[in-house]
Amino acid sequence: MFASERFRRRVNRTHKELRTAGDDEVFGEISRAFDASLSSLPQDMHLDLFAYLMERFESRRESFPGLWEYTEYLGDVIDLLTMGYDERRDPLLSDDWEYLRDTISDYAVDLDMDLVNYVLQFVVSKGYLG
Repeated sequence: MFASERFRRRVNRTHKELRTAGDDEVFGEISRAFDASLSSLPQDMHLDLFAYLMERFESRRESFPGLWEYTEYLGDVIDLLTMGYDERRDPLLSDDWEYLRDTISDYAVDLDMDLVNYVLQFVVSKGYLG
């Protein structure tokens, strides 16, 4: 099972439980699910990544009906960072690839080299080496 599937299942369960909850509570639950999905990565890295992705959500609101729908995109990022990315769907945008390139470079000494190589292969193939 892909890490994104576990993440989405948890988010869907949370969505059902928090239908009437405020945005802060929903955001907190999604953040905790994202954090749990990337627990093998350095804590600062996935916190920075989540902050970046939420900032991007705000600037892309017209593309996503709501935060719940954006979790699909978060799942794609999770799959990339757990080495299960679906290259055929390839939903990540150029600025996301550039951010991921920089983040992987910043944390490379703390990451498994297989993950570093995996992500950077995509970065190179997409032309975002820098």
